[in-house]
Amino acid sequence: EKMVELDNVVTGVPDNTQQYLPDPPDFPVESTVQYSGGERFPQKTEFRDWPFALLFVLHLLVLIPLLVIAVMAHPVSPTTPVVDPSIDHSIEPSFKPLSWTGFYRLMGGSVFCAAIGLGFSAIWYFLMRTFPREMVYASFALTFVLTLTLGVAIIFLGGFVFGITLVILSLLMPLLLFLLRSRIDFTVILLKVTVDIVNRFKGVLIVSAGGAAAYVSWYFLWLSVVLLWQGSRLPDWAIVAGLVYLFLSLIWTAQVIKNVVHTTIAGTVATWYFQGSSSVTMPSNPTLYSLKRSCTTSFGSICLGSLIVAVLSTLSLLAGVAEKESKNAFVKIVALVAKLILKIFERIIKYLNKYAFTQVAIYGKTYIQAA
Repeated sequence: EKMVELDNVVTGVPDNTQQYLPDPPDFPVESTVQYSGGERFPQKTEFRDWPFALLFVLHLLVLIPLLVIAVMAHPVSPTTPVVDPSIDHSIEPSFKPLSWTGFYRLMGGSVFCAAIGLGFSAIWYFLMRTFPREMVYASFALTFVLTLTLGVAIIFLGGFVFGITLVILSLLMPLLLFLLRSRIDFTVILLKVTVDIVNRFKGVLIVSAGGAAAYVSWYFLWLSVVLLWQGSRLPDWAIVAGLVYLFLSLIWTAQVIKNVVHTTIAGTVATWYFQGSSSVTMPSNPTLYSLKRSCTTSFGSICLGSLIVAVLSTLSLLAGVAEKESKNAFVKIVALVAKLILKIFERIIKYLNKYAFTQVAIYGKTYIQAA
């Protein structure tokens, strides 16, 4: 009956001009529900994995002395290059540091792209809300056209093998659509319910936008420190060590911001799913409630899971540099294999983190328990 009711909504049956949101499943109305996975939304819990939250804060504080050192060791004018007579400047370096002019251009381009992306996101959200079934087919069609076009273009540019591969993949898209045709109706229902949840809890949009703004602000702050550090008069080993640390900091902080948003939204949806039918246990603002948990008791777990990804990403970067810079064939092969293995583990951890942080959002588990 629920499926028929949902299908009526998807196919356009009027719903008294209000956004339709199906009733969540009936669960016990206790504020904390016991389940085999643990206690849902525990009211009182200790700070999980708190040493990693402390480590994250300390690692950010380290950026302050790094910035001070970089400024003190920097030339008087950031536009005036420092010429070292002991260096042969006729040799073109494999890595070209970003200039301040490039930094300002990057800022302007990023703001422009962010505005374009925001506009397309709004359009895409409206289309999913209004035409969920058509958007499923449109997504397949768009993927088919883009993949086929890209494959043909690469063939003309000389990449025959890769181009042919993309063309073959694009031609398999209709077959994939045929094989998945029995799942389309349920996919449409999920899209409709998801959009209606967002309409009811608009705080998730604010959290998402706030996360994006925090990431962009952090990125440009980080890039400013990198520009000052790489242009300083410090020894080469100090510059390299500082850049490795800064790269680790970039990925770790970006992952923390992303996962705080993910955990908050997962907690909001789970609160609706498990407690939405009870006016007694349903928080007045489940998004704010979930955000509070993500930034307090569960913040250490988020920092730990994000740190694992950051470490793997940094090691992969170092392996890639070794592969590119080494002149020894054996070292190149070992570095390449190491980079591929690290990338595989990084993707596995990212995949598991999506569900681990959902466990964290619902049950308040530690990261190891959740993962």
